[in-house]
Amino acid sequence: MLTLLRKFVAYVFGVEALILLPMLPLAAYALQRSGYHNPRLSPIPALLVAASFTLLGALFTVAWWTVKTSKRSARTWGIAASSINILLSLPLLLSAHIRFAGFLWLVPLSGVVGIFLFLSQPKSAVAAASATKIRPIPGDGTHVLVNPLPWLIGTVGGFAGYFWCVRWCHDNGVARSYGLLRYAQVLIALLLVTLIHEAGHAIAAWSVEMKIRAFVVGPFQFRKREGKWTFRFDLATTFSAGGATGAVHTNPHQPVWCDLFMIAAGPLINLATGTIALCAVFLLEPTSSLQAGGMLFLFGGEQYSDGAQIYQFLAGGPFASLHGAFALVSSTLVTPLRPRDYDLDLMERAEAAAQGRQRLLLRLFRYQHFLDCGQLPEAAQAVAEAEAIYEELALDIPAELHTSIIFGVAYATRNPAAARMWWERMEAKKPTRFNADYWAASCAMYWIEGNFYAANESWYKGAAIAQHLPKAGAYEFDRYKYTLLRKAIDESSAAQAKRRESEESDAPDLAFQPA
Repeated sequence: MLTLLRKFVAYVFGVEALILLPMLPLAAYALQRSGYHNPRLSPIPALLVAASFTLLGALFTVAWWTVKTSKRSARTWGIAASSINILLSLPLLLSAHIRFAGFLWLVPLSGVVGIFLFLSQPKSAVAAASATKIRPIPGDGTHVLVNPLPWLIGTVGGFAGYFWCVRWCHDNGVARSYGLLRYAQVLIALLLVTLIHEAGHAIAAWSVEMKIRAFVVGPFQFRKREGKWTFRFDLATTFSAGGATGAVHTNPHQPVWCDLFMIAAGPLINLATGTIALCAVFLLEPTSSLQAGGMLFLFGGEQYSDGAQIYQFLAGGPFASLHGAFALVSSTLVTPLRPRDYDLDLMERAEAAAQGRQRLLLRLFRYQHFLDCGQLPEAAQAVAEAEAIYEELALDIPAELHTSIIFGVAYATRNPAAARMWWERMEAKKPTRFNADYWAASCAMYWIEGNFYAANESWYKGAAIAQHLPKAGAYEFDRYKYTLLRKAIDESSAAQAKRRESEESDAPDLAFQPA
């Protein structure tokens, strides 16, 4: 939720900078073009006002840039820009007509949200966000100076299209709605556009025999977990038009054109439906209910950028290796492939493009490979490297990811203190999914601590869940971990019983001692 609010505040700062920065040159051009024929009209006050707006635009530019890139100074600039939004926008809103002030209310709203975010967020959090921010990968087709251009072009094009749409509706007698009804119509239209886009990805993936694992449209999230579909309504993304389609390969050696087809299908279907919608706008009668107050215009644009991914696939390089590595891992969810089948050379090439959590995951994949192959020293080394990455980057990982690390430090490195520390970190995040991985981690931790009663209790709970998991490589690996734990618990219990017998046999028999 905080990340979404931060993006909203940064977006408002960026739009304000785009509007205010050119005020001075535009005013100077307008005065020069109209001339100074009125001796009682001095151009100096107009230029001073325009210059003040341009200075404000510069401030909003710096605030947008520091917040967007998670600079250490983002807190200071964010508070300054948010305060200005609150102080200067209220008089404008009070004097504006309610019909024309709808979007202006976003300015003071962003100010209030910004004050809350930047005052409540410690500097250490900003520094951590800066440390973990994804950086450009060499050869990925991006550039620090070119990256903002899509946002700039999209924003300018969006505003231009919006005002042209308003003018067209007015000239052609199309009735427009206002207030909350207008915002509800916009939200529904954007969600439908996102639904069409993601449906294009999903249909294309299905046609090339990929398996759909996730389908997200705004707050509506469908995900397949352990062979069963789950649904979640994410309140934090209620007003987001974002979406995602997760698909995995049923064939790990599937050709690249299948990925390209799946990625391109989303924009192509939006282009087709957008063309149909724009044709309907101009062919339908202005009084037609299908016009919906101009809402059909919203289907005429493609707001997603899948072109960068297509370029990176065609160019090859580190990104292609990174995608290939994660595709290979995800294929274990639907094929007989197991972690022991991972391509370590591919994993090593993928690390050249991996950042943040991706680096941690790649190390955990290596650990799973070695564990599945029975190479415990190598598995312990990979877990230790994953721990080092976590400490180095101060990553914020979900509770579910802790279970793999807990099992690794307990079973592979045989470190009870580290296992307990990671368990406490996971419990602090209040896990909600008590699945086979959770109970395997619990069992491994209690086993290495010598609490065999608790270890057995966790083992029986987790093993019962693991037996009902689908028949795929990833879940066979889960069942294999329970086999390893059963053997470890039995051997440790037998060794403990043997030590007790030895201690009892060595103790003196006091019953037959002379008085």
